[in-house]
Amino acid sequence: MEVITQEISVTNSSSTDLEITFLSLCDCLSIDPQSRTISAGERSLFNLTLEPEGYGVMSRHMLVDKNGKKTTTKVFVTLPDPPKETLSMGCPECREKEKAIEDQERAKKILDSWIIADIYYSPGCSTCEEFIMDAGVEYTIKKHNILEKEELTSLEKKLKLLDIGLKEFPLLIYKDRVLQGGEVNIEKFKKILSFKQETTLNEKYRNTLEYLKPLPIFFAGLLDGVNPCAFTTLLFLISSLFYVGRGRKEILTVGIIFTITIFLSYYLVGLGLLNVIRTAFIFPIISKVIKYILIIALLILSLLSFFDAYNAKKGSVNQMKLQLPKGIKKRIHNVIRKNTRNRGLVVGTIIIGIMVTIFELTCTGQVYLPIISYIIKIEASLSSYFYLTLYNLGFIIPLVLVFATIYKGSNNKKIATWFSSRLYIIKLLLGLLFVSMIFFI
Repeated sequence: MEVITQEISVTNSSSTDLEITFLSLCDCLSIDPQSRTISAGERSLFNLTLEPEGYGVMSRHMLVDKNGKKTTTKVFVTLPDPPKETLSMGCPECREKEKAIEDQERAKKILDSWIIADIYYSPGCSTCEEFIMDAGVEYTIKKHNILEKEELTSLEKKLKLLDIGLKEFPLLIYKDRVLQGGEVNIEKFKKILSFKQETTLNEKYRNTLEYLKPLPIFFAGLLDGVNPCAFTTLLFLISSLFYVGRGRKEILTVGIIFTITIFLSYYLVGLGLLNVIRTAFIFPIISKVIKYILIIALLILSLLSFFDAYNAKKGSVNQMKLQLPKGIKKRIHNVIRKNTRNRGLVVGTIIIGIMVTIFELTCTGQVYLPIISYIIKIEASLSSYFYLTLYNLGFIIPLVLVFATIYKGSNNKKIATWFSSRLYIIKLLLGLLFVSMIFFI
């Protein structure tokens, strides 16, 4: 059959130059020129050449690259009527449908073979721009500005579908694989391109570790609950209640209200810190600064905790470094004395719980803040709200046990003696906790 030529016109209605490339998905269709740069507001002509098969209206698919954005388009060509002797030969419409399906399948294969990844970053990130320049030579990298609310919302939806937590920026997504922070480099990117999804013993091991991730959070909360800063305040509260003549039932009531107030107060403080740190982690420079500050602080805290453990072991408790400042300790005691004497026991206990939370943060925050950073880093299959709840449940368990022991008939002197005899162990465990957190934040 005779070759058909047709002219198409492309107009650049934008304010910038347009680089356009056509790629035919059929050997029967060619275009000349295949690539061209069209100035803003200008129009350019392209010649299509088709070797037809069949008769009637014929369609063929082409891939179009416009300034790096790839799409598919369909070209329609009206063919001359067939000779009368050929009308009874076959079904041109059927052949046309078959051809269209083949074109679509071929287009899909080509699109699938293209490497298209999404990078989410903030403007001014030099490492991001460097990666885009390196990867953009061979692959298509779509850029997304996380300072735009729509882009950030879109990212959060994608990560939710992938069941992956947002840790830090820049963030790169390719299919179901995600790189974050320092992982975003050309070497890591090429590795995930060649990655094959297989169920191996190593993956089963990693899945097991995923389920174990909440355990350090609970343990840290439990350890923070027996932190001398918090525990000595609890003992002082119980002593004050006995001193003003409160009965065991009243002490149990105070214990329930105090525990609930402490749990809610610490949870809300943690929620605020979580949102602030997570927002700060959006910016790579700020994220690195926070990380290094935490590492230095944890190193110092671990050394001081080991020093305190040594002093506690030899009975020199007054020489311990990590404890509430005398001024804050005095304020807490004044709040407790004032509100345990009030007739309004419920309101007084709530006030004590809130004020104790605020004043003790200078001490208990030493554990809380790094744990929140850890939560942001590992958040994946479970919500950060669950992790915060888990931490604070661990934190209030010592409170519950102490008040329950007092209600059962024990006294605060026995509890104080038990605590003092194990103070060096608690300090030692706190030191080990600080050291371990250096490797996980």
